[in-house]
Amino acid sequence: MKKFLVPFAFLTACGSPDGIVTVLSVTSVVPAGGAVSVSRDAAVVVSFSEPLDVETIGEDSAYLETLAGTPVDVEHTWDEDAWALVMTPLEPLDDATDFGLILGEDLEGTFSGALPKPVISTFQTVTSTLGDNNPPLADAGEDLALTVGDVADLDGTASEDPDGDALTWSWTILDMPEDSETELQDPNSSTPLLVVDAAGTWVIELVVDDGELRSEPAYVQLSVL
Repeated sequence: MKKFLVPFAFLTACGSPDGIVTVLSVTSVVPAGGAVSVSRDAAVVVSFSEPLDVETIGEDSAYLETLAGTPVDVEHTWDEDAWALVMTPLEPLDDATDFGLILGEDLEGTFSGALPKPVISTFQTVTSTLGDNNPPLADAGEDLALTVGDVADLDGTASEDPDGDALTWSWTILDMPEDSETELQDPNSSTPLLVVDAAGTWVIELVVDDGELRSEPAYVQLSVL
């Protein structure tokens, strides 16, 4: 694992309203410099010694990038009460990757002017393992009211995987009228069809799989007249 030096500048110089000579400085960074196993969804929070001029906050003055130089799209939010800049990645960060936070000299404080020199802090995201995988969530769609002879368009496309893994679908008829002889068409599709050939109540189960874990079952009911 790489080790990094975090060149924070707790600096002084320039004027503030009360006459004390100060310079804009960073007072803390979360995740801390050199942190490892940082969540891929973590926001970076930078606290300052005074309020920032929000007009100077932007992608050129405060940004994240991998140590290979790939930029990370973030949303900048200024917390006026905490004097903190929150940088939230728009997408989960890559796992097991070193990232750098860079604060440039274009950032300016309300009282003291610009940062005297850039501030750099680094951290490393968590390494994903099998134990990090989350089970997918099945969604069998809305219950349907039909008449005999209709084609039921089942829809499991709202099913999702929290980790973004590809899904497979498995539909099963759990209950149907005794005089029905129909079968699901393409039961491993996200949108199978079913010709309802008898009046009564039908219950269809959907389970989705991400290749490692299966979801809890979801159900859709068909009421056929």
